[in-house]
Amino acid sequence: MIKSRVNTTDKIANVIKEHFPKKKLINISGIGIYNNLNEHTVESTAYDDGFMATLVKEWEASLLKHNLNNYVIVRCGVVLGKRGGYFKIIQNTVKLGFFVIFGNGKKYNSFIYLKDLSKLIEWLVVNDKKGVYNGVMPNYYTDMELVCELRKLRKFVVFKLPAFVIKALFPRMNELFLDSKKLGLPG
Repeated sequence: MIKSRVNTTDKIANVIKEHFPKKKLINISGIGIYNNLNEHTVESTAYDDGFMATLVKEWEASLLKHNLNNYVIVRCGVVLGKRGGYFKIIQNTVKLGFFVIFGNGKKYNSFIYLKDLSKLIEWLVVNDKKGVYNGVMPNYYTDMELVCELRKLRKFVVFKLPAFVIKALFPRMNELFLDSKKLGLPG
């Protein structure tokens, strides 16, 4: 997972630097870089040391080492869209009558709608922005808050999968399911 992102970004940045130096490179990484303890803004440096944080750090470093003049890094939250992403997974399980919560349900999630992510990218390009931005909605929600909202649309059973089970099943990548990220307004 790390190699594919790092190598691809490295190659793209190389091509842009050599052949298209005036073009803007937009790199979409993730909010997994931040720790679980704080509420974060783009200025936050309270980074995590787990798998996702390592992935994001190496991914972003593969871009930054090229010293491009015109780049943007968008640290993206969980993307919600009607036809794909996290919402599609949720929608399919809810249609079947259940929803799985990983851990205790108190994990925070920072989302962004696909449409808003597209608008953010457009804004970054049109306004010639550079640097690092967080691509998230202004509010964050716990798994239980999300369940309460979804239950207004349809009834379903909630299963809580304990953290120890997730850790046993996914020893290296359990943080994908268990880590809590609280990000407010995009930076």
